[in-house]
Amino acid sequence: MLINYLIYLSKYLILYGYLFLLGRSVLLILSRRIFNLSKIPKEILYSKSGVTYPLIGTLIFGNLIFFAHFFISISSPVLIILLIIFIIPNIYDLNLNLKDSINFSTFFRYLIIPGILVISIWDTAFNYDAGYYHILNQAWFRESNLIIGMVNIFWPFGMSSIYEYISSIFWLSDSLIYLHFISLIFIHFFFSFTYFHIFSSRN
Repeated sequence: MLINYLIYLSKYLILYGYLFLLGRSVLLILSRRIFNLSKIPKEILYSKSGVTYPLIGTLIFGNLIFFAHFFISISSPVLIILLIIFIIPNIYDLNLNLKDSINFSTFFRYLIIPGILVISIWDTAFNYDAGYYHILNQAWFRESNLIIGMVNIFWPFGMSSIYEYISSIFWLSDSLIYLHFISLIFIHFFFSFTYFHIFSSRN
C-alpha cells in the first residue's frame, strides 16, 4: 500500500512538475518575445507567478494536443516529443538559487498538498458519464486524427471539451486511474492559490 502510494505520488509530482515547467516556458517566451521583458512577471492574478504556472501549463497542454490532433493521433510518440520540446525554453532562464526557494511554504504547496490529494485515488469511482461517452470519445481521439462531425456518430460526443484531449493522453499502463490526476491539478492549484493569499499575500 505504501509503495503504491509513493509510486502514484511520484508520478503525480512528475506531471505537476512538467505542467509547471510548461507554464513557465510559455510565460518566458511571451515575456521576452511579445512584451520585451527580460524576466517573467513576479505576480500573475495578484499571486506569485509560480502558483499559476501549472494552471497555465494545463491550458497550453490541452491546446497543443488539440492542434496536434489535426495531423497525428494522440497515441503517437511524435506528440510526446513535441510536448517535451515546449519545456526547453526553461533552460535559458534557470534559477539555481535553491536556498531562497526551500522553505515551509514551498514544502507545503509542493509536497504536503499533493501528498494528501493523491490519497483520493483509492476512493475514485467510475462515473456514469465516463462509461457513457467520455471514455469512448477519448478512444476515438487516441486512434485517429481529428474527426469532423463526431456528434453525428453519437450525440453525447458533442458535449466534449478540451478536457477530453488532455484526458486521452493519460491512458497509461492499462489503467485509467491517471485520468484522476488532471482533476487533482486543478484542486492542487486551488489550495496553493488559497494558501498563498492567506499566508503570503498582502492583498
